[in-house]
Amino acid sequence: MNCSFCLGVFDILSHKKSSGASMFKDERKPTGVFDLMGGRKAFGALDINGRRSSLSLFDDQAFPPVPQGYEYLLGRLHNGECATLVDCVLTATQGRGRKKFSASLFPNIIVVGSRHLQKETACVIELVVGFSDVNSVFYDFDAFGAVIDPAPFAPLLRKDKAHIRPLDVGDNPIVGYFSGKFEIATVQCSLAEIKARHHVSETMGGPAGWALRNKIMVALRFECALALDEAIRRLYSLIRFFELIIGRKQALLTVDVRLDEQPEHEAPLRVFISHAPRRIGSKENKHESPGPNDVLLCTARGVENYMEVVRKYFAIDAERADARIRLGGNIRRSSYSVDRIIAAANMFDILPDSAYPAPVRLSNELEEARSNARKLFKSVPPSLERDSMLNALGRMGDLSLKRKTLSRMLSCGIDQYFPGLDLVLQEAVNCRNHYVHGSAGRIDYADNFRAVVFLTDALEFVFGVSDLIDCGWNYEAWAAGSPQADHPFGAFRLGYKDNYNFFKECINK
Repeated sequence: MNCSFCLGVFDILSHKKSSGASMFKDERKPTGVFDLMGGRKAFGALDINGRRSSLSLFDDQAFPPVPQGYEYLLGRLHNGECATLVDCVLTATQGRGRKKFSASLFPNIIVVGSRHLQKETACVIELVVGFSDVNSVFYDFDAFGAVIDPAPFAPLLRKDKAHIRPLDVGDNPIVGYFSGKFEIATVQCSLAEIKARHHVSETMGGPAGWALRNKIMVALRFECALALDEAIRRLYSLIRFFELIIGRKQALLTVDVRLDEQPEHEAPLRVFISHAPRRIGSKENKHESPGPNDVLLCTARGVENYMEVVRKYFAIDAERADARIRLGGNIRRSSYSVDRIIAAANMFDILPDSAYPAPVRLSNELEEARSNARKLFKSVPPSLERDSMLNALGRMGDLSLKRKTLSRMLSCGIDQYFPGLDLVLQEAVNCRNHYVHGSAGRIDYADNFRAVVFLTDALEFVFGVSDLIDCGWNYEAWAAGSPQADHPFGAFRLGYKDNYNFFKECINK
């Protein structure tokens, strides 16, 4: 690496048209020197900008177009910090003149802090995250407030400042407070120890005023150190759970990581995931975060129930994750389509057998008939039709998709609150079969797409509610709070009567 060349590049990059400020003063656009394969070093300009993140490398030697040589890079930034770039993709290489070469990379994960992170080493002991609607779940109403009658506090205020100078307290001082209880809820589960805490900061005060600010953060403390990719996988599982509880997509606002070798006084490393869930779109930004009565689970309604649901949810998450991920994908969508109702119905097929009652036992007559039919079809030459019939015979007694949806509805007792829900679910499966197999339904789905939306919502509602009730969630307690339409399940509940009447009109046409 030619130092004079790099200094020249740095001089060009470090000037902005508006202010002339150097780039390393911008936390999101630091510069530094990065280690490449073969012991080579190159000057780099890093741009931390979500899906548009990039690393631009510059040197007086050509950059080999070998993608695997740039997957994992370590850098020393000019502000003194270390940068670790994980799963980088080489997007371009260029040469300008005889000794002016550059390369562009897209880093999937960027870690910045006091030390480097080893990609495949089990070194991550804790993740601390902030996400969009965290306050809605951990609604600690009494944590902050203002004193209604400040008069008794006037002597305390004078005493507190007496060692500095006498404090002139007026007749109506304003006294604000934080309760001092930093921890909101801690639960130990198979995923990690999940702890929600207040992170409070305050200004010193002066003629411009005084401010007390707070961020609620959620920490995942692992039983043993994990590799970065496994730690992030568990983080995404947690975010998927909160998206179900909150009812909409969550943006990861901050992610910090602590390594097992870091002393407690050392600041955690900052993690930037380029493809992390982005900030909520402009349409949703017009609405405030859901209230504590709208979200399905809130510590304000009882920390113990929150802890119970979290423990049980992640105890069975490994076997139910495939189906739950599909529900999460549907919740994050802002529109309805044929693909969405197919995915909603298929969630019930993907659930493990443990979520359903034992298969129906065939009568002796049916068993004999199946045995004779199997012998008959096996005696003919192989064909698609023969194999299809043998597969169908093998499934006799298994739960059909309709039986599965009805079983989940009955298992949680939700049908008592929604008259006719069994008919809705059966037609929802008919709708799915129409778009998958071409079979006829009882409704012209193309001309009555409002009915398709209702059928989709019914499948998602029954799946999500029954899953949470399996984990100890109290539907009655949530419904007693009169939740509104800020959560999709609240919207389904409020609109069920009107939508069911429309559905019946479509059936009777």
